[in-house]
Amino acid sequence: AGVNVTMVKASFTAANETAACNDAYLKLGIISTLGACDISNANPDRRHLLADTAYLVEILLSSAEVNQSAMVAALTSLSAAGISAETTEEDALVLLSTVPGIDNALLTTLKSDATAAAAATAIAAAAEVDAVATETAAAKLEIDAAATEKAAVDLATEATALDNEAAAAAKLVPPPSSPSPPPSSFINDSGAASLRAVVSTMVVVVVAALLLT
Repeated sequence: AGVNVTMVKASFTAANETAACNDAYLKLGIISTLGACDISNANPDRRHLLADTAYLVEILLSSAEVNQSAMVAALTSLSAAGISAETTEEDALVLLSTVPGIDNALLTTLKSDATAAAAATAIAAAAEVDAVATETAAAKLEIDAAATEKAAVDLATEATALDNEAAAAAKLVPPPSSPSPPPSSFINDSGAASLRAVVSTMVVVVVAALLLT
């Protein structure tokens, strides 16, 4: 595909073709090097050379030279000057093919170059989109990493606080009491002997009672 060209067609009254083109550029508010001027209906009658003649002027403006905002400003300027214009979008290569005597080989080369340039532009645009997506993903990962790091720091701080609380609580618990000594025996050796004597006496009494029966 070729470069898009905007054709601005309007009628200008001037002394000659050059003056008509200059007037068109002046009222568009752009310099002549940014476009191409063509006079489609110049009157060759020499009787009109001494008087101003109405010329149908076609100004071709390439999108590569004049961006959209500048194009809108130019058309607005033309309208403010009281000039009614007709605008159409054309393909530069299509326009070249209508020029009488154009070299077909040159036209074919230009078409190939334009196609290659369009493909390269598309690839570059896709690469830029991928680069932006990669950059966005990297930024998100960086944000996630920062959030994870902050969470880890918060957990470490919380763990330290819990350790401090546990240490403080441990200081408030009283130490365990010493084990109680085993109960002391209330029966000493002399008491044990007396108990044995009593038991022996009781045994003798019981035996005697049995013998008497």
